[in-house]
Formats: sequence, structure tokens, C-alpha cells
Amino acid sequence: MKASAVVLAVLGVGTCGPDDPDRRSYHLAFESDEVLGSLELVRREGKWSIGMVFADSSSGWRKQFDDPRAELACGNVQAWD
Repeated sequence: MKASAVVLAVLGVGTCGPDDPDRRSYHLAFESDEVLGSLELVRREGKWSIGMVFADSSSGWRKQFDDPRAELACGNVQAWD
């Protein structure tokens, strides 16, 4: 079996929740081919960890959101420069 490379593009970063680092989540929004997603990072008791990974096809996201890219990661993704 031959492995194939996946190109991942970072769209930006966003936050969800209150303005308290221990109660909010931070999201790294990404896309690859027809996949759109968000890597959720959380800080609990002073330690960072991956909370969850949200990923689906563009058509899958459109079942829930009118504009998935605009609504990803609580709708406040700031472009990655």
C-alpha cells in the first residue's frame, strides 16, 4: 500500500466561549481538498490539550450551516497571515 500526502491549509484561528482562558476553547480552522475542519484546543487546570477535532466534507457542513467557512469555530475565525 502506497501512502499519499495530504495538503492541509490553515484558514485561521478562532475562539469560543467566555473571555476566561480556562473556560473558553481555541480553534485552528483548516481545509484539505473537500474537507473542512477545526482542531479545538482547551486549557484545563493550567494544561493545554486537544479537546476535539471537528471535520467533515464541505457538503456535510452545508447540511448544518449556510456558510460553513463563515460559521466554523463559533464564526469568528481570524485569517492566518
